[in-house]
Amino acid sequence: MTWLMVFCHIQIAPGRQKVAENPLIGGSWKDEDAVLEDAKSRRLATMKSLRDDWERSTDRKIQANAIRTKVHSILAESELALEARRARFHSLYSMLFIVHLTLSK
Repeated sequence: MTWLMVFCHIQIAPGRQKVAENPLIGGSWKDEDAVLEDAKSRRLATMKSLRDDWERSTDRKIQANAIRTKVHSILAESELALEARRARFHSLYSMLFIVHLTLSK
C-alpha cells in the first residue's frame, strides 16, 4: 500500500489503475498538475508584469533626467551668451561715453 492510498483512504485491487481523487481540490491527481502549472504561469505573468512596469517607470525617469540635463545645459549656454553680450554692450557703452566726453570739451 502506498502513501497515496493511505492518504486518500483508497483501496485499489492489484492490476487495476484508478485515478485517485484529490481531497484538497476536489479533482483528480492529474488535474492537480494542471492547477499547479496554471498557478506557476500566473505567478510568472505577475512577475513579468511587475518587471515591465519597473522597466517602463525607470525608462521614464532616465528620459526625464536626460531632458532635464539637456535643458539645464541649454540654459547655461544661453546665460553665458547673455553675459558675453552684456559685457560687450558695457564696453561699447563705456567707449561711447568716453568719446562723448572728449568731444564735448
